Amino acid sequence: MKIGYPCVNEAMDCSAANTFRLASYSEERLLAAVSANLVCLRRMLEWNVAQGLLFFRMGSGIVPFGSHEINTFPWQTHFAAQFREIGDYIKANDLRVSFHPDQFVVLNSPVPTLCGAVSRS
Repeated sequence: MKIGYPCVNEAMDCSAANTFRLASYSEERLLAAVSANLVCLRRMLEWNVAQGLLFFRMGSGIVPFGSHEINTFPWQTHFAAQFREIGDYIKANDLRVSFHPDQFVVLNSPVPTLCGAVSRS
């Protein structure tokens, strides 16, 4: 059985949910936050493997404002190598991971612009 925990590792000194306010959005802030989040996510996964915790629910804050209209930066391609490395690590260690939207995402809104499932690309 693969046991684990969701999102936050209280035993570590990092978080994969670094973010910032929408009012202070900039590509520099986005790059810094996502870079730090991916480094910490990898560290948490490595720590989990060392502890025998083979399940982890990743938080939705890894890419702040990832689908928001203000974000036109091509973060998917910019961070593709890091995402691939993390995915390879997950596969190599037979980890079970999950991911879901946070509490502020409305998946069932009758208003398409409020629905978190609507692509804003």
